[in-house]
Amino acid sequence: MSRPITARTLLWGLVWAALALGACSKGTSSSSTPGGPTPTPSVSPTVGPSSTPPPSTSGVAYLPDSGDGRPPGITILHFEEFNGAAFPYTPQFANFRSPVRFLAIDPSDTTALAVLQSPANAYTLLQGVLGVSSATIFPGGPPYDTSVVPPSPAPPNAVIANSTGEVMLGTGNNAVGLSVGPGTAGILGVNQAAQQTPTYNGFVGFTCNGRTPSSSAPVAIAVSPVVNSQSGDYSLLIRTSNDLLSFSVAPQFGVVPPKYAICYQVQNTALGSNTLTLPSVAGRGIMAFSPTDPSRAFLGQVGTVTNDVAVVSGLPFAITPTTALALTGGRVNSVAVSPNGLYGAVATDAGLFVISGLGTSSLAIVPQGAGKTKGPYSPNYKGADGVYHPVANVTSLGFSSDGLYLAALVSLVPNSPGGGTMGTLVVLPFNSSTGVLAAPAVTNNNLPLTAYYQDVLTVR
Repeated sequence: MSRPITARTLLWGLVWAALALGACSKGTSSSSTPGGPTPTPSVSPTVGPSSTPPPSTSGVAYLPDSGDGRPPGITILHFEEFNGAAFPYTPQFANFRSPVRFLAIDPSDTTALAVLQSPANAYTLLQGVLGVSSATIFPGGPPYDTSVVPPSPAPPNAVIANSTGEVMLGTGNNAVGLSVGPGTAGILGVNQAAQQTPTYNGFVGFTCNGRTPSSSAPVAIAVSPVVNSQSGDYSLLIRTSNDLLSFSVAPQFGVVPPKYAICYQVQNTALGSNTLTLPSVAGRGIMAFSPTDPSRAFLGQVGTVTNDVAVVSGLPFAITPTTALALTGGRVNSVAVSPNGLYGAVATDAGLFVISGLGTSSLAIVPQGAGKTKGPYSPNYKGADGVYHPVANVTSLGFSSDGLYLAALVSLVPNSPGGGTMGTLVVLPFNSSTGVLAAPAVTNNNLPLTAYYQDVLTVR
């Protein structure tokens, strides 16, 4: 379907473009930042040929501290060798100036932004992150403060008092960070070229071409990693406790700086998630785009039902949901889509599910384990106490970028409120042709424990 070009659409693009700063230009944030020096980054121990098998650039999980009282930063967990074999590398740790809520990485693994806590204890600092391509991340220059009004001609409402959702649109020097939060009147864009301090890019409200959603309290945001081959648009979703909003994103490449025209298209009032009403909710909003098809996304917790999943298609100009598929694993806490776009992984209180049919209108559970069960897959892993426990209380998950593994954050704490070091990363081999999971190949214990409503594990 081609994207209609109207005068209003072009004007919307110009409004966005007029506020955009050069993604390739240098500069500092116009907002205030907390005092004190940027911490010297540290990564320990070093992974490399001298001490361990060389790690792959795939098979890396990033776990933020989420303000659990430990030293602020991100735990880096390599779990894959250069040849694709699983290996239990010792976790690394990258120090940041303050607690980290979430790490957003662009699809090319070159550019990233971390959401940090401010001195006012709100998550408003967007920190540029360097070293992403080698998975040895460290903080860049001063962060951008989303709670500070940018200079004119930016609108006075171009602020976010508490960022709960962050995503990277585009790649490399074309990348722009997009942020939302409860009470925000739109989407805040922040430039983040690979070697640049974050700077204000623009602010987009929710009205476009005379269309305005009936309600909007944005909590989570997602954007497709690729453009639609027909319209040339990215698809963007905003999810609230009640609604799902769809936006088209038209890139304007070949110009400096790169620009994006973001335009609200359609709303579905039955595809929100009740979990998104919780005060400290953060992360991906229990939704994930297909890496291969920007018109499709995978959702968990559809409306008031917490144990089902569905696919929406027709994005960005329509939202067409499949019939929801109910799961027997209790509450759905996180979803991910395999790199080939064929399967969806689901994290629940009782274990893991793999769903087939993401490219169709008919979803089905892929049987797992020796018994080929369609119930939750909960193989045993060895916990920090030396005892074997079934995989359960899964709060967040993701596929390695090569599709060989599924990494899941689990714990022994039902309805985890977060805090402490009882989190465990379990890595399971994944057959991307059949959708079948194997028993855990790597386990890392004593990790920051996130709350069940914080879907914040980033996996590459």
